[in-house]
Amino acid sequence: NWKMEKKKVSCLVNLPPTQSLLEATFQSNLQSFSKNFILVGNIKPIKNQKFAMDFTSAIHFDLDMIGKIQDKTYYADQIQPFLCESKKVLVDVDNVGSVLSKYKFGLCTSISESGPLVILEYFVAGLPFLSYKTGGIADILAKYVPQYFLDNFEIQEWKARYNLLNLNYQRIPKDLIDHVIETEFNREVYA
Repeated sequence: NWKMEKKKVSCLVNLPPTQSLLEATFQSNLQSFSKNFILVGNIKPIKNQKFAMDFTSAIHFDLDMIGKIQDKTYYADQIQPFLCESKKVLVDVDNVGSVLSKYKFGLCTSISESGPLVILEYFVAGLPFLSYKTGGIADILAKYVPQYFLDNFEIQEWKARYNLLNLNYQRIPKDLIDHVIETEFNREVYA
């Protein structure tokens, strides 16, 4: 777009605000949760919330989706008809980090992402997740927690991975979180 030489350009992974990282890391010590799955992302086709709804229905678990409705047609046609007591859209949550400790697993079903920042937020909160492997942050985190990533949208494979993770369920250890943040997302390196 800017007609710059590639050898003179660097791409940095976008990071959430420092306060978000600190709050989420603090919450990683909380071990109680009252809900099953959370998916954070604005409501639009690229975020693929419909797949998340189908997946959580297939395993008979609740799903809370947090985000603003950016595509009203997608919401009206693909999401709203399937909302119920166990499938909800929460549009008024401004501090996602403050609610992550309530959930057992995070989901990221985006078809395409440059980040996605949300999996970093899940990670620093100690929240295990299932994510389609897309974007720079996914590439980085997959080096440390490859079990959280899938490369397709086959519900049976997502179910099998969920069952495997749930069998030996544990929050992401704080020492791993600290190591990855220091090694891969250190703000001092960006300065």
